[in-house]
Amino acid sequence: MKTTIVVLALTAVTTVALSNRFARGNSSEQVARKVVIALKKSSPEAYTALFPTLEEFHQIMDENSVVYGETLNAAKEEFANHYENEILPALKEEFARILSEGKEKGIDWSAISYERIEYSKPQGNKLTRPLTIVFSSKGKEHHLQIDNAFILHEEWRVGQSIRLM
Repeated sequence: MKTTIVVLALTAVTTVALSNRFARGNSSEQVARKVVIALKKSSPEAYTALFPTLEEFHQIMDENSVVYGETLNAAKEEFANHYENEILPALKEEFARILSEGKEKGIDWSAISYERIEYSKPQGNKLTRPLTIVFSSKGKEHHLQIDNAFILHEEWRVGQSIRLM
């Protein structure tokens, strides 16, 4: 049941229909710039602040309550536990891994500069899409790929899976 609830929660999050206008909150570029600042400061807290909050996930679950039926409250409780004990710690570990990997590649995180973002234009009502942040260090460009950046209520958010390319 525990796995089913988490899977249902994540399924609802990835299938909810959202507007494609991005004027209100964090645009993709604003989020990318904030990611670069988090990397510059080596701050996992600044990075995780760009991830969807538990309240945002709960709101999505509420908007898709038909999927959960009478198990909505149990699903929200289970997801909250999963979010706090697994998702957020894994997000911080990914961030630390990127810092370490970058350091091995000679990136001076304190001196990186934002260059640009690369992503495909939103199509339909997809909730996630890949987002690539291009930054430079010591005159060399690097790419940070966020595999599933979220778009929640017209705001871009970082996803769990990040890669230094």
